[in-house]
Amino acid sequence: MMRPWKLITLAIGLGILCYGSIYEQLGDWDIGVSLLMGILTYLTAPWCIKVFYRRQWALMPLALFCAWFTIDGSYVAYNILAGHMYVREANAIASTPLYFMMGFFWLYEGTISECIYSIRTLCSRQRLHQPQ
Repeated sequence: MMRPWKLITLAIGLGILCYGSIYEQLGDWDIGVSLLMGILTYLTAPWCIKVFYRRQWALMPLALFCAWFTIDGSYVAYNILAGHMYVREANAIASTPLYFMMGFFWLYEGTISECIYSIRTLCSRQRLHQPQ
């Protein structure tokens, strides 16, 4: 989790979320909820993906809870505590695919150069196996 490329992409993502909250001016989306949900996603999504992929049944309830809490529970709790009267149901619809997409993205445990090398290797193998 402390790889520079992961921290840089987290900072970029948080910046985009915070900018969006300022630009859109929605009653339930502000900098606080952007930071909360973004950091929770960073901390939980890769682990949840591992649990689901490895079919670790004993950890599945905790992984599902972490996913739900990050995607929707923290959003609702934050807005209630902040006194926001308006909570959009569409939040979960938008946040769910983003949560899992970022979980897959941050799941990679190597360096960025190792990632590029792996992608190149996969692409060259694909070219070798294509019918001509």
